[in-house]
Amino acid sequence: MPWIPGICLIFAPGILGYSVSLGMEIKDIRQIVGACVDQLLQEQDVDEAIQDDTPLFSSGLLDSMALIRLVAMLERQLDITMSPGQVSVDTFDTMAGIMGAIRSSAS
Repeated sequence: MPWIPGICLIFAPGILGYSVSLGMEIKDIRQIVGACVDQLLQEQDVDEAIQDDTPLFSSGLLDSMALIRLVAMLERQLDITMSPGQVSVDTFDTMAGIMGAIRSSAS
């Protein structure tokens, strides 16, 4: 499935037919996370290639309001619930950190 900017606005919860807790493939989760981050970056007029280790918040690319929006997008798209203890600028600073938080919320 190609990377579609704005995918987080197009997909409704559960449209993928399965959730993270039911074994969604990592590449599919990564694609959704990437699309959500890309959408937030576009809204901030940031045109930068993002790698798994690119700092998103500590670099100033995204702010704390973007963190709140990102968590809401991911919870909706992946049909998961993240506890407040899982959500922090440090945890969500990179794509790798976000993926780790998703894995821990699905277990």
